Amino acid sequence: MGFIINIVLVILVLGLLIFIHELGHFLVAKLSNVKVEAFSIGMGPKIFSKKRGETEYRLCLLPIGGYVSILGEVVDEESMSKADIDDPRNFQNKNVFVKIAILLAGVTFNLLTAVIIYYVFLSMSAFSFVYPSDVVGYEPTFGNKVEKVLGELYYSELSEDGNAIKEGWPEDGYIRAVGDSESDLKEIQTSREFSEFTKSRASERIYVEICDYIDKAKVCEVYPSDLSEEGKVGILLENNVIDLIEYRGWEKYAGGFVHSVNMLKLAGVHIGNIFNDASDSGDYTQAVNTLAGPVGLYFIVDYLKGLGILGILDLIANLSLTLFFMNLLPIPALDGGRIVLVIAERIMGSRFNKNIEAWLIRISFILLMLLMGAVLIKDFIYIDLLRDLFA
Repeated sequence: MGFIINIVLVILVLGLLIFIHELGHFLVAKLSNVKVEAFSIGMGPKIFSKKRGETEYRLCLLPIGGYVSILGEVVDEESMSKADIDDPRNFQNKNVFVKIAILLAGVTFNLLTAVIIYYVFLSMSAFSFVYPSDVVGYEPTFGNKVEKVLGELYYSELSEDGNAIKEGWPEDGYIRAVGDSESDLKEIQTSREFSEFTKSRASERIYVEICDYIDKAKVCEVYPSDLSEEGKVGILLENNVIDLIEYRGWEKYAGGFVHSVNMLKLAGVHIGNIFNDASDSGDYTQAVNTLAGPVGLYFIVDYLKGLGILGILDLIANLSLTLFFMNLLPIPALDGGRIVLVIAERIMGSRFNKNIEAWLIRISFILLMLLMGAVLIKDFIYIDLLRDLFA
């Protein structure tokens, strides 16, 4: 049953993203008085179709894409009638601004989807998000970095061979202050402060003020301990501090947009780090798995569904932002490549040979399908690794 639920969720997520993207093209084309011949969710054989007015609405078997068929957008002029070529509602007969607006509409709808979901999430978290300090070299374009203390500085366990247990520390407790002597204790609040202090005094003796109970008045005692060479005392210390990026002022009102910029930059830096590490180590396994297909999405959905609707919404927002970026790449079969061709025609003042353009789009589409097939095969090869990543 869990397997079936995951498959259904993957199909629904992909279907929703495709629908949103194609809806953008469809609505702007209609508003621009351009003829829309078909609106399809999915690729391959038709499961269901219904024609209303001039547009055929289709649901196809393979949930790996979708399309809006617009008169003249992709054209082999030899196969078109003279009436279609001369039709004022033909995409090719519109001015460059209308063409670009139609081509940009899909990615714009994807971006707006991400922006809206991000804004809702930010409004639920006081317009802040956890700073990914483990991503080396990442600095957000917007927002202010702040440190948030989550609670008292608590340790819950003593290592069997650690110095703390040798010095008679309580089995657990709250650390309140540290110092080089009993008369030189300084109050601390965070695990970060404690770690920095002990590391700076490796192989030296320190004094730590510990309180057994937090809710009752209790005289706290001071316990000295020799440190290890790494500055460790032999306790399991809970991390009680996180770094946040906080949006303030006008950034709150534009929270969804500024967060989208930060997320795109984060993804770029993170992927760059992965490939740099792979280049240094010679192991490209993790780098290859940054590109995941339906199998990878299955495991992501399986993990996120445990977080409820918010987890799935977060996935939709991140995938929408990814589609926004990927579809702007200058590849002829994608929106970005089509926009480049339209602008180039405008600059040159003459049309490309439409048959050549159509073949460029078809060939690049085939190459993209081959890439998707290769990613699918890769997912099956590394299926155990993908499963472990989201276990």
